[in-house]
Amino acid sequence: KSYEYNPEGTMAIKDQLMKKRAVGIGFCADTSMPNQTTEGKYISKNWAHYTNEIADYIRTLCPKAKILVHQTWGYETGSERINKFGFETYDEMFAKVKESYAKEADEIEADGIIPCGEVLQAVHRDTFHAGSGAGRFMLGLTWYKYITGNSIDNVKFNYFDVPVTEEEYKISIKSVNDVVK
Repeated sequence: KSYEYNPEGTMAIKDQLMKKRAVGIGFCADTSMPNQTTEGKYISKNWAHYTNEIADYIRTLCPKAKILVHQTWGYETGSERINKFGFETYDEMFAKVKESYAKEADEIEADGIIPCGEVLQAVHRDTFHAGSGAGRFMLGLTWYKYITGNSIDNVKFNYFDVPVTEEEYKISIKSVNDVVK
């Protein structure tokens, strides 16, 4: 099944955390709906009021947990979506997205930023949440390498819901290796 953005998902995660049902969570400030705050940060209207609260709650429940921020990416230059948020180019939007994640990670004292946006920036500019098999493969590889520190050079995976060519497979591994050291 392909990924579909669900804005209610942010509330569902908060609800699960507040009911103490969450065992672990990859914390993410979703920039699907960027909103420039008075501090100059572009952050989702959905998460803007919860980042500190959720980070504090995770630390209360799991004091040894590592809190990582999943960096997203900009929208394709010329797309209706990028224009809707007042940007003209991918690079312009991604610069603000990257800056926003850095500020947010600093504010919540996150243990790191998973650089998915930087990986996709190098090779794959997508109008809707990494809709290709190669895009999602790169995101998975980025999470895996960043979190484990393990090599991805010999990863053998072929259970794609959208076909990935041998060339895209190799480019995915190289792109992640170029960004995640």
